[in-house]
Amino acid sequence: DFLDYYDPDDSDEEMEKKEKEFEKDLEELGYKADTTKLLGHPELIQGEYWEECEGVAGKNIYYGSAPIKYGSDEVKKSIKENTKDWILLMQMSELEIGDYGLYFGDSGKIYFNIRKEDLKNKNFDNVWLILQCY
Repeated sequence: DFLDYYDPDDSDEEMEKKEKEFEKDLEELGYKADTTKLLGHPELIQGEYWEECEGVAGKNIYYGSAPIKYGSDEVKKSIKENTKDWILLMQMSELEIGDYGLYFGDSGKIYFNIRKEDLKNKNFDNVWLILQCY
């Protein structure tokens, strides 16, 4: 169970160690760690996106980076403070199996993100998806 690798109180160093352990376990099962991974740190293509997750999924409904660019100072401050509550749930890269191909833009990745508290409570109702590509 991938939740066995996760503890919301882990330091970045502990989380990184667990991420490597999880990737090793995936590789032993035949998965490429850079293709799809659960938890850990995203392999970003276009930069950080945590503010977008919080801005869109927060109490105020926004699209994209609108709250950071156009929101009030209070909204911007709240979003920046709450970005630390978000983590990567799953990252998925392009996939080719035989004649089947699943692609995300031009060599892209999709990132499923969740608030730490929601993951701890196994509440997957508010997962936010981000697509990045080259």
